[in-house]
Amino acid sequence: MKLTVKELSEIAIITTLYIVMTLIVPVSFGPIQFRVSEMLNFVVIFKPKYAIGVVLGVFISNIFSSYGLDVIFGTLHTMLSFIICIAIFQVIKDKKLRYLIVTLVFSALISIIAWEITIIDQAPELFWTFYLTLMLSELTVLGLGSFIMWQVEKVLEQKKIIDSGSK
Repeated sequence: MKLTVKELSEIAIITTLYIVMTLIVPVSFGPIQFRVSEMLNFVVIFKPKYAIGVVLGVFISNIFSSYGLDVIFGTLHTMLSFIICIAIFQVIKDKKLRYLIVTLVFSALISIIAWEITIIDQAPELFWTFYLTLMLSELTVLGLGSFIMWQVEKVLEQKKIIDSGSK
């Protein structure tokens, strides 16, 4: 994959935004979390290459987690979710559906994080509780985030900052 200087800069900005948005919210880690930075997952709708910035942001942010395996499991969750979304986007071109797809895929695969917390906390009986709380959190953040990102996208398109096509 070849990246231009402009794309590298955009990816660096996305990475930085993800890290800052994660670290300023005190409940970004653990079995109950409200990771506002997850709304940046929608950048893949604009350009699949932007997923790199989010994955790097997740990796770096999770270095600060008290759950040491977050670096591995969190990054895996994000990478797998993006791979699935990008594959589905080959067939689904409608932007509104893409927002829904990102929300559902990331929320469903949050089971990876629930599994990680279950292992670390040595509490297999709590897997479904962790999964439910994490999934509801992810659905909430991405549900609200999709509305916010949809509005941001409209403004950026009007100002010709981003391309209005789904690529």
